[in-house]
Amino acid sequence: MTSIILENMKIVPETKTFIDHFHSVLLTSGLTSYPKHTIACMSSLAFRMSVHRQLDALSVTAYNWDADHFVAADLLGLYSETYAGYNTEPVFPVYFEHAIEEMRISLQEGVGLIYWHDQYYTIYGYDETQQCFFAIDSCGNSGCKLFVQTLGQTGDSSIVFMQLISKRRISMDVRDLITESLVQAIYKWEQHDSILPIEQFACGEQAYDAMIEAIQSGTADWDGAEQTLSMYRTFKHYIARYLHDMKQSMDGLEQLAEKYRVLAGLYDDIVAILYRMQHDRNDRNEEGTCHEMARTLISAQQIERNAIEGMKQVVKDIREARGATPHLR
Repeated sequence: MTSIILENMKIVPETKTFIDHFHSVLLTSGLTSYPKHTIACMSSLAFRMSVHRQLDALSVTAYNWDADHFVAADLLGLYSETYAGYNTEPVFPVYFEHAIEEMRISLQEGVGLIYWHDQYYTIYGYDETQQCFFAIDSCGNSGCKLFVQTLGQTGDSSIVFMQLISKRRISMDVRDLITESLVQAIYKWEQHDSILPIEQFACGEQAYDAMIEAIQSGTADWDGAEQTLSMYRTFKHYIARYLHDMKQSMDGLEQLAEKYRVLAGLYDDIVAILYRMQHDRNDRNEEGTCHEMARTLISAQQIERNAIEGMKQVVKDIREARGATPHLR
């Protein structure tokens, strides 16, 4: 292979997270025709909530990438492979040499791949002469060159992640996809991500308690809070649209969609407050502003708690049939 470019690959940076790149790869390779909000929810990625207890910006990427991204593909009936680790490991050059060859093969088969080193990239091309891959970054900028010789070895972070997705797939009934997404949503609401130290992070419903505590105590990182809650605002809108789109497929979804529509509106209010705080530093010290934000988060928590209870009724039979581990299919 001298060079190859996958045409029409583009990134719409709505979240600047994995889902932007995941959906782009699936759409361009013909593995889905669903819009991004549907893929984000069917893969369960939109239902994740995990926050640093001081709302540091690392909340955006603080979760078990290997597990969640593999499961995201699996829930859609897709086969994927993940290469991840630290470039400081003695064996890194060995397995990454193999990974680079797999990257070339994936491009030959017409499927882009997702790569992370300091930020997410979608790799859509390769040039043998220059010995580089062509990529789109998390802001949607194309034409980024990632040179083979230094791939995964430069940058601020020692963490390297790559996911390849095969064109092989299992056809799945849309009702099964919806059902499983709701089962996973309930699990993510109730369980702590085992990879995150509980003294530093909170997950699911507990994430609300941590956010409220950080705001009320004045320990919140406001820059990080804006990044984190802007991302979750997008996800709540995704969920509302997803449930609305799928309401004809399953009883009870229309009522859930309405709850998430209201919830998304509250997140709009929260982000507006944070934006105001970012542009008026005096607002950060205004007790009334913090109270307003905390009250809105308390309301949001109650609405989402009610929505999750509604989900439990919609998928009650499947969860009861699975017994003590309903999240395992």
